[in-house]
Amino acid sequence: MRALVHLTVVSLLAGCGSPDASDAPTDLALARLEAPLPESDQLPAFEMSLGGVALGRVLDAALDEDTSTLTWIDPSGTLWAAPLATAPTGARALAERVLPGLAIARGRLAFAVRVDGPETSPFLADLRTDRVIALDDAPGPDEIMGFSPDGEELLLLSGRTGLASLFAVGVDRPTIRQLTNAGLRPGPALDRAKVTPAPVHRSDVTWTASGIRYRADDAVVHLSASEVAR
Repeated sequence: MRALVHLTVVSLLAGCGSPDASDAPTDLALARLEAPLPESDQLPAFEMSLGGVALGRVLDAALDEDTSTLTWIDPSGTLWAAPLATAPTGARALAERVLPGLAIARGRLAFAVRVDGPETSPFLADLRTDRVIALDDAPGPDEIMGFSPDGEELLLLSGRTGLASLFAVGVDRPTIRQLTNAGLRPGPALDRAKVTPAPVHRSDVTWTASGIRYRADDAVVHLSASEVAR
């Protein structure tokens, strides 16, 4: 049985994107297909639909309001983008080996690419120009959590220090700030009481003007605006 696990509805501004964008369906849904086999390296797959019309199997998908663009990751890990009014027709490939976990805002798409084994790197695509840039090349796994309210920073969950911690990376300038567990390193001397736990899932994370809030294993973590401020 298929289960509807994610639904995003946006209101597009008339005149954005292609001339027919105002007539395009705006409800994007992902319905989970068969679960991966136990102990396999398969990723969960979904049936993507737009306006109730099935568009095929994907690993993830996101829709950008500002550019009227639909983006998705196919089962091979290729990231695609297409005009909302004609999708999937007119699709262009943006990257390969892309992992589920897309974040999209103001014409920018953030995604992580598998480099080698558990190593991943965050990238940013400008949906107006299709220009793709690497945001950071530090070792370790990086998972995309979402954009800051002003769209100027990207929130990462990274294991580069040996502890899963949150980092804010500038999207227009090469800046990176550690927001949780700064100065802590794993080892016998680590005081576990000082460790801020990681989010359970990226969907639990919200970054607003009041700060960052998410659900951890046994608590709700809130980083105030002053703690997050640049």
